[in-house]
Amino acid sequence: MLCNMSAKAYQVRDVARLARVTVRTLHHYDSIGLLVPAGRTEAGYRLYSEEDLLRLQQILVCRELGIPLEQIRRILDDPGLDRCALLLDHRGRLLARVRSTKGLAEMYGNDPRFQAAFDRHGRGMASFVADAIRANTARLGE
Repeated sequence: MLCNMSAKAYQVRDVARLARVTVRTLHHYDSIGLLVPAGRTEAGYRLYSEEDLLRLQQILVCRELGIPLEQIRRILDDPGLDRCALLLDHRGRLLARVRSTKGLAEMYGNDPRFQAAFDRHGRGMASFVADAIRANTARLGE
């Protein structure tokens, strides 16, 4: 549809910059019907509305949770779906993954062979892994 939007309209490059995604990603989302822009200019350029930006935010949150694009489309297009329950479920899965990763790191940390490998290759990697686990655990509220 040609755009005669009265509200603020964003061009694809502006949306890409704001959301820190590529223009190609936005074009792909459009092509699969995941994020269809509210309008187009007379020259055919995509124009995104504030509502489109909110949908993009939801898409990016779902992607961060590891949800496949087709499932995201179904989620966002289903008015009867309890999105809050879905997000809580995915958060629970992420926390379980953090616990599992943390357990593996602790197991390796107590294994003398692993410690010897760290000693040979430097403590920098061990510190990095430990810091990353602590940061992710704190960020996910555990």
